[in-house]
Amino acid sequence: MINEIELGSIVKQSENVTGAEVDDSLVLLNLQRGSYFSLDTMGRSVWRHIENPMGVGALCGTLANEYEGDIAEIEKDVLEFLSEMHERSLISIVADEST
Repeated sequence: MINEIELGSIVKQSENVTGAEVDDSLVLLNLQRGSYFSLDTMGRSVWRHIENPMGVGALCGTLANEYEGDIAEIEKDVLEFLSEMHERSLISIVADEST
């Protein structure tokens, strides 16, 4: 089992999570744990992109284009964000592109 999120990881939304729009955010509910997690605009964009399995490096490139941001900063922020989501069982690591 792969436990660490890296740029070469392929991730997707966990099957045990549902979401609902609340004001300007998206609130996710982990049905298995009964825990909630609120996403801002950037988090919602990440969530939308990983509905189907997606490489983290490709995700960062897509976000850099969407938000016209610095790729190194986006990679750092996305890796941190996805790691937190993985710890909360909101996303799954499907594979590692290097294997």
